[in-house]
Amino acid sequence: MVESIVRSTEAWADRFFSHRLNPLPQAGAIVFLLLTVLTGSGAILFLYYSVEFKEAYRSVAYLHDGTIIGALARGMHRYSADLIFLFALLHMLRSFFLGKHGEGRWRSWLSGTGLLLFLIYQGVTGYILPWDERAQAVLNVVLETIAAIPGIGPEIANAFLTNDGISTRKVIYILALHLVPPIVALGFLGFHFQRLRRPKIWPQKPLIVAIVLGLVVCAVLLPAKSLAPADFFTIPGPVSYDWLLLSPVVFMKSMGPSAFWITAFMAIVLFASVPIILSYRKSDDYVRLDERKCVGCGLCAVDCPYAAIELDPLPPEEKHPLMAWIDEKRCVSCGVCIGSCGFDALDMPLRKCADIRLEAETFLEKNGSSKGAPIIIYACKNALDINEVEENMGADGFETVFVPLLCAGQLYTGWIEEDLKKGAAGVMVIRCGWNSCAGREGATFAENRIYHERKPWLRKRVPLEKVRLVSCDKNRSGHVLGLIKQFKRWLEKDSGTFQSEKTAIPAPSMLVSTTIVLLFTTGFIYFSNMLWERWEYALEDWNKGRVIVSLNSPKPARLKVSMKDKLLIDKRFFDKGNGGRGTIYEKIAVDSLASDILITFHSGSKVSKTLIKGPIGAGRVVVVREKAGKLIVEGYKNLGE
Repeated sequence: MVESIVRSTEAWADRFFSHRLNPLPQAGAIVFLLLTVLTGSGAILFLYYSVEFKEAYRSVAYLHDGTIIGALARGMHRYSADLIFLFALLHMLRSFFLGKHGEGRWRSWLSGTGLLLFLIYQGVTGYILPWDERAQAVLNVVLETIAAIPGIGPEIANAFLTNDGISTRKVIYILALHLVPPIVALGFLGFHFQRLRRPKIWPQKPLIVAIVLGLVVCAVLLPAKSLAPADFFTIPGPVSYDWLLLSPVVFMKSMGPSAFWITAFMAIVLFASVPIILSYRKSDDYVRLDERKCVGCGLCAVDCPYAAIELDPLPPEEKHPLMAWIDEKRCVSCGVCIGSCGFDALDMPLRKCADIRLEAETFLEKNGSSKGAPIIIYACKNALDINEVEENMGADGFETVFVPLLCAGQLYTGWIEEDLKKGAAGVMVIRCGWNSCAGREGATFAENRIYHERKPWLRKRVPLEKVRLVSCDKNRSGHVLGLIKQFKRWLEKDSGTFQSEKTAIPAPSMLVSTTIVLLFTTGFIYFSNMLWERWEYALEDWNKGRVIVSLNSPKPARLKVSMKDKLLIDKRFFDKGNGGRGTIYEKIAVDSLASDILITFHSGSKVSKTLIKGPIGAGRVVVVREKAGKLIVEGYKNLGE
């Protein structure tokens, strides 16, 4: 049901984008394109970036105010980050609903899960680097969530308590957290492509032009700008957030650290386990090799889209120097290798070659000598709803037989020649569009073999006018019916020239398709940006004041915080075997008019006190730290005593 919806959606998109430029089947290639754009624009941004805290904000703001290339690079970097997350999700959802996550594809699914997490991580760390109010709010929530992990503790939050405490080294750490992981991501990419013989890395050229041009237009018309500079003595109020890349930060705050980590861990494990949970294959589903018939020609190994067939050397006394070898774990039972073997050495248990030939030969025995035009139609099971077409064939169906295939690539061209010799007036091959082939390259190989571009090709003595290749999908079975009747009438008249390759998939002109992709890119970015600007969210309670007590002191210790004889906090801290010292970190929300807050700290026999007179004010932060044995108050105003 869901698979049918996905294919219907792609068929609908073909009407507007054309099958060649439909972005849905090429979502994975578009992700790689956008990753390249992100890398290039990020390299330009790095040249302008300063690693001193205050200068870091100015260097990013300068990109828009002082340089054209910098503003263009920042805009493309921001908008391509949103697009890459969108297309990565589309690519994974499409693979899931079309069943491309199981069997031998589990490596691609696991590495794809890792790459999706990488994109989320890069989005969060990337929004910290401008050091504006949004960056401050994101950093505060992320640090609070990380501090909840056992073994890390509150020490990590001390690094970003005050503006003066953020050194150049700390800014470099944040920058490194954004720049180093892409190197690790290269390993995931290599693992993702490892099992593919010929990975489709790049989308079609007009698609590349349309997407890049759309990013340039949006970078010019909707420039990316920073908010006010970060001030860690204030609490950021409601600001706009990227609803795609920063949604995990919102979940961190709304769910709380513990609930977030538990939910995230369970979601990642469940997501990564999809191939194990939902995929089951019988032991005899993979392609089988008859070693007695294999001559070691290597065509099957070259044609296998998933590198599931290799060639092994044989001893010198053997007749042939090589023999094919099947990697059962990599085989996805697509059947493409069957069409490459002219020696009947390969067979697919899911759709045996003997059954395919029996259906065709039985039909020809009954109709081969008729005066009409008997047609054999080899149809990919993913390209045509055979039952629907047969029900609507009417009288034309008496001299027509449909022979289903796992993939059009399963068709061995020698079968076409045999059918024509035994009385078939014509042979029609129905394949998927090359972008949506379940066997990746089966639709392309079927075309190449028929038109003498790939071995084993159709012998040139076979008249091509009696062979028709049709591209289709299950949602256009009615269009195929018209093409079948047209082909049948032409064969009965046996006159004129005939164009062999036809399609039931509508194809707008290249200019129209490219323009539609351009409009889609700019439209998505525009409405996403509009939604972003309107969605303001306060990650922290900015209507109140805040007191942060951060002490690195010997334990055991005791901290008491009171306000006008009202006890707010009374906590004891014990030595847990870490040498007697540790960080005491408490964040206390107080009313904006709160005053006379007394902080008392007991460490052994030593007692330290400080009084915050107040009022603190809404959105203000006061930090209490220990220096030279005394409690020092740092904040928006000098409120300590």
